[in-house]
Amino acid sequence: MKYTLEDLRKIPKECLTSVQVSSVLGCTSRHFSTIAKTDPQSLGFPVVIIGKRVKIPKDAFIEFMSGGQKNPHE
Repeated sequence: MKYTLEDLRKIPKECLTSVQVSSVLGCTSRHFSTIAKTDPQSLGFPVVIIGKRVKIPKDAFIEFMSGGQKNPHE
């Protein structure tokens, strides 16, 4: 599934998956996961590594992708 930033805003969970985030970023989830695990500081937003899984705090990712702007609808 192809996600948009607006789709991610509607997800009721606090964290996003690498599949969801990579869709917005326009890369594969495998590529995103590799970068998240090897050079997380280069992403510009926080990531949480739990074993082999990568979780991305939703609010931080959306704020980063919105140029530091909070969602005006919240």
